Amino acid sequence: MEVFSAPLDLSWIITNRCNLRCRHCLNAELRNGTELTTREAIAVIKQIVGLKIFRVRISGGEPLERKDLFRLIDLLSKAKVKLSLFTNGTLITRNVAKRLAVSHMEFYTVSLDGASPAVHDAIRGTGSFVKSIQGIKNLIAQKCPVLIATTMTHVNYHDAEKIVLLARALGARQVQFVELMYEGDALSHIKDMAMTARERFELLTAVRDLKIKYGDMIGGSIPKSIEGADNLRLLPRPQFRLKYRECVAGTTRCAIRPDGIVAPCERLWFLKAGDVKKEPLRDIWLHSSVMQRFRKPFIIKKEYMPGCLRCRYLRPCILTRRCRPYLFFRHKLKDKSLSCRNTGVAAC
Repeated sequence: MEVFSAPLDLSWIITNRCNLRCRHCLNAELRNGTELTTREAIAVIKQIVGLKIFRVRISGGEPLERKDLFRLIDLLSKAKVKLSLFTNGTLITRNVAKRLAVSHMEFYTVSLDGASPAVHDAIRGTGSFVKSIQGIKNLIAQKCPVLIATTMTHVNYHDAEKIVLLARALGARQVQFVELMYEGDALSHIKDMAMTARERFELLTAVRDLKIKYGDMIGGSIPKSIEGADNLRLLPRPQFRLKYRECVAGTTRCAIRPDGIVAPCERLWFLKAGDVKKEPLRDIWLHSSVMQRFRKPFIIKKEYMPGCLRCRYLRPCILTRRCRPYLFFRHKLKDKSLSCRNTGVAAC
């Protein structure tokens, strides 16, 4: 396949600091690590501009915990790089919203995991719901395009439509329902956060109905998985060895961690392709063995998954996201309900 001279899309986990301790934090293991200095971050921006990277997604931790954030954003904005910000919203005061608005970002994604304090705060901490809602209101008052991101878990799967209705009332443009990734703090709270097969069935049924009812207001990885399952289940049952197709990771996207380590994407931050403090981003992108690996099919042998040989849902389960096998095999998850979608895909 074609390999671009630079990624078109860069996810920059700009800080490991955060004012919340969410029970499903993907990057929890980075929390006590180092992060690039202002000088080092500016050097990265010069590379981004020089490589003509099309889009930069800024996330954390909580990006607003980084004191030089606006200086870095201004440099990217002046270079006409398309920007987006991922935040928990709790630190977005009126003044912060005004300052963010002048950056003219494509969108501002705010995490909201429930339609009430009882649900949201059970995941993200006491008092966080009220602060996040106020942050959303402050952004929308400045005419900032706001997307709401909801990670679906055992705690909030029943709240899906209530979250959509709240988002509409606030003036958000879309609700993105996203998968819980079994990484970071989610591994420590599996018993509390993981949905049962029946709950997942109910969630996918609800999201399918919401997509029909609200159209483009509904987005995220979950409706995409439903669509992918619809398409793939029409094909013959796959046979091992399975060839896993390429995705955006390592082909059009990569990620930079707070400490400068480069990974294929933000979900696979533990795969180290290089370090921008030691070598140019362009060299990492073009020559890293990790990036090269993601430009080739990923082969899954039958001995890896003996319990899945006869499953009619194997194709939509394992062939709809490249990072899923990495996460599954990294932790060698023994609880099949964490990865098996047998009941869930039936809802599709």
